[in-house]
Amino acid sequence: MLLLCVTVALGAAAPSAVEARRSATVRRVVRGKGKTGRCRKLFRACVLAAAMLATPGMAKAQVPQDVNNVCSIFREQPAFYEGAVASEKKWGVPVGTQLSIIRHESGFDKHARPPPKKVLGVSIPFTHQSTAYGYPQALDGTWERYKRETGRSGAKRTDPKDATDFVGWYVDMTSRELGISKNDAYKQYLAYHVGQSGYRAGDYNSGHEASARRVRATAAQYQQQYDSCAAELAKPKPTMLQSLGNTLGGLWKRATGGGN
Repeated sequence: MLLLCVTVALGAAAPSAVEARRSATVRRVVRGKGKTGRCRKLFRACVLAAAMLATPGMAKAQVPQDVNNVCSIFREQPAFYEGAVASEKKWGVPVGTQLSIIRHESGFDKHARPPPKKVLGVSIPFTHQSTAYGYPQALDGTWERYKRETGRSGAKRTDPKDATDFVGWYVDMTSRELGISKNDAYKQYLAYHVGQSGYRAGDYNSGHEASARRVRATAAQYQQQYDSCAAELAKPKPTMLQSLGNTLGGLWKRATGGGN
């Protein structure tokens, strides 16, 4: 990618230069001594654009800007879209239900953890009320079981694709073991939050039920939104090289005053 940037910069600096002078020109461009200021700016912008495209996680690690709109979430963080669609196809769990559970469990915070433990009302540093972690707030033991049963040994709770696959796996297991429909976001969330054995024993309270109602409402909202943008999201996306070309094209037009 960096070689492409150098080639573009060389073309702007000396389009008719002979091969024997190219290495010297490259050194001048990299050191900021190219023939034109526009060339230097283009080279630097190109390197920056290449770095951002090569490491999309850097720009996508934050909580989505609009957590109330699943289409916006998918456009901003495509990994959630790709993971949710794959999970729905694999486990039969609606996209809206998957994303609603993640939202209400972690708020789309990849490093979310439960509050710290307290002793006499004082929080104890570096402790947590449980081992729940990541987007799906999966417990350590449950996560290890998921990895064993699915063969995804390298799965991470901070990865959107792994998180959505986990939710699909858990909801599918709940459906088989407890007979709860995968479309019943209310009961599925109760079983997800208190565990399947806890649900079977009725080990949940009015607070859990209120949370489950919110999950059900968000799931319905997300599903309706997704149905409206699914066709658009399914369209082929430009490749990294195409994206870089589009970025450079816009930068070149600005640097040359419209490309005239």
